[in-house]
Amino acid sequence: MIEAREQARQLSSAPSETEVALAALAQEMATYRDHLPELLRRQEGQYVLIKGSDVGGVFRDRSEALREGYQRFGVVPFLVRQIVASEPVVYLPNVVP
Repeated sequence: MIEAREQARQLSSAPSETEVALAALAQEMATYRDHLPELLRRQEGQYVLIKGSDVGGVFRDRSEALREGYQRFGVVPFLVRQIVASEPVVYLPNVVP
């Protein structure tokens, strides 16, 4: 009985799949921000491929970067992002907090 309770406690404290994915995305976004000054100097407007803390390359278009990401990493989450100095503001009408 005690073992069953301990197993249940361990399962409930394990991070969910969503939490793991969000943590990976946060790491990839941090990697993008860390490398942004250098990327802007050399490849502004192009697309960067990032997996975890590794920059996988810079590509002329998004589809090229996605293709390389799937070939290199498989069908798993990774970040492809356009290299830009400032983020566009996105307006979402009819969103209720």
